[in-house]
Amino acid sequence: GRTPSPNGGWPMGVLAVGLGIRLGKPGVYELNAQGRAPVAGDTAQALRRCGQVVALLSVVAALVVVGGVT
Repeated sequence: GRTPSPNGGWPMGVLAVGLGIRLGKPGVYELNAQGRAPVAGDTAQALRRCGQVVALLSVVAALVVVGGVT
């Protein structure tokens, strides 16, 4: 479905599933409903995952720029 926030769609949904947690805005949307409730430690793990994605995409972008990948 669609959520009223761009962050409440694919980016948060993939992160929720990847971490096995349930994210949502009460009365608006719920992502990964079968996941567990998040705990404080999930924040650090989420930041690490996002950093890994940024690093990977940076490598891909660099390869595209130098012509290694099309």
